[in-house]
Amino acid sequence: MKRHRNQFKRGQNFSTDEEFLLITLAAEQRKIFENKRCDSVTWKAKELAWENLAATYSIKSGIKRSGHSLRAKYESLKKKLSGGLPQWQPPTISVSEKLKAILGDDDTGGENSDSDCVMTETPSEGPSGSYVDLIDFIEENSDENVASKTRNSTLVAPPRSPSARTGPKRCEMSSLLEEEKLRLIRAQRTFYEQENIRAQEKHLEEMATLSAKRELLCLEIAEKKQKLSDAPKD
Repeated sequence: MKRHRNQFKRGQNFSTDEEFLLITLAAEQRKIFENKRCDSVTWKAKELAWENLAATYSIKSGIKRSGHSLRAKYESLKKKLSGGLPQWQPPTISVSEKLKAILGDDDTGGENSDSDCVMTETPSEGPSGSYVDLIDFIEENSDENVASKTRNSTLVAPPRSPSARTGPKRCEMSSLLEEEKLRLIRAQRTFYEQENIRAQEKHLEEMATLSAKRELLCLEIAEKKQKLSDAPKD
């Protein structure tokens, strides 16, 4: 048990850079972490968000910490900010200012703090309390569990911007416009080809008519010559 207590205390040691990283990542999901509702759905959402944050934290910092330890540190920073920081800790003053700027005056460890929230609906997994949280922290802080959660955790994808949503639509519209242009060009080409065919057919008909007229004229001339040759001479 003493070894477990020491392990818990060592897990709470954060450098200034780690505190900045924790506050920055927590600010991205502030709506979830600072939600004042205390139902089981909200509780589950917060636990999942902290696990996702722990995975991102491990990747960016190279230090493996569980969601419980990050959450405890986050609440500790909020309480220190509301109670005033000691003068012998100047490195954490800038961290507190960053946290205060993110949370505002009403979300710095007061009565509505997430850590003081009382559950009105008990989660289905079982009872919760400081002792259970401590056991969970010790189990989750082991190398196997932290590595497994880092592999299996699913990071929440950031919401797409309006321009990203309208991008595929614009591409689709431009593609449809190009297809319509190609159809029009093909229709025009087919029309001109048919016009050429009709013009050639008309030309052949005219040539055949002229040839027939010429033959008829030749026959008439031959007939008249024959009549002149057969006429009696005086």
